[in-house]
Amino acid sequence: MAQNGRDAFGNSWAANNISVRELDRQPQVAHQRPRRRQAFDPEPVNRLHPRKVYVPWLHRSTTREQVLDYFDIFGPIERLDFVFLVNQHNGAQRYQAFVQFTTAEAAQRCLS
Repeated sequence: MAQNGRDAFGNSWAANNISVRELDRQPQVAHQRPRRRQAFDPEPVNRLHPRKVYVPWLHRSTTREQVLDYFDIFGPIERLDFVFLVNQHNGAQRYQAFVQFTTAEAAQRCLS
């Protein structure tokens, strides 16, 4: 049952009749911040494109040759697409890439 009232300044308040012991028994969930992705931290695009890998959080000075050199160790690359996004509200820039390998096995080696 909730109690309602006003404090000395006229602000209203509501409180539940929960004892400190009951609060201690309630499970505490720690807030975990999601891990920020790093450059060259690839992830699969989806199941429909098993040969394509998404590479988020590229630095703006990253060149096409650097990405090709890095991902060439996993297998031959069929296509490389750079994506440059600009947030219209604050002008923040974001660089990402899509790497398409010639085989699905090369993409899996990259992701493992």
